[in-house]
Amino acid sequence: MVARARAAAIPAAEIRAETQAAMVTDMAMVTGMATVMVMVTATATVMATAMVMATVMATAMVMATVMATVMAMVMATVMVMAMAMVMATVMVMAMAKATATVTVMATATAVSYTHLRAPETAADLVCRFPM
Repeated sequence: MVARARAAAIPAAEIRAETQAAMVTDMAMVTGMATVMVMVTATATVMATAMVMATVMATAMVMATVMATVMAMVMATVMVMAMAMVMATVMVMAMAKATATVTVMATATAVSYTHLRAPETAADLVCRFPM
């Protein structure tokens, strides 16, 4: 009964004003919560973007490591080829020196004219003087 008496004592305009004030307060709270949700979503988006960027950077680092490894292999191959070319040049020079030595030895040996003509037969001989 007391509640009815009290409700009857408060005019309807005051009740409407209190209700409107409560609704405004509720809407402000909902708006604040929505703002917080937007901020949380934005933060999550920034974090996801940062993770994607970190992944891209890690991938780039892996690719750089692979490229460095390939370059090292290419350089090793070039060095082996250069060493093979040097060895081949040394061998050719040694062979040329050996051939030159043999040639000099062959030309330095004295041979008589008679010795050179010895394998000829009578059919091979040609008379160069008129008879």
